[in-house]
Amino acid sequence: MGREKLSGKIYSEREIKKLVPFEVIAEIPPIESLREQASSRRSAWVAGIVAAMIVGFILAGSAAAYLYG
Repeated sequence: MGREKLSGKIYSEREIKKLVPFEVIAEIPPIESLREQASSRRSAWVAGIVAAMIVGFILAGSAAAYLYG
C-alpha cells in the first residue's frame, strides 16, 4: 500500500483537483495487459475462496459453541 501511495500515480478526479487549478474535462481509462488482467482475476478468486473459508470457520465455530458449550 505504501508503494502505491509513493508511486506518484493519480487514481481519482479528487487527486487531480488537488494538483491542478482548472476543471478536468477528460479521463484516460486504465489500460491493463493480459498478465495484469489474469492477475486481477486470480486475486479475485483467491479473495473469494478465503472469504468463503472464513465464513465456514465462523459457522463451524458457532455450531460447535452452540452444541458443546
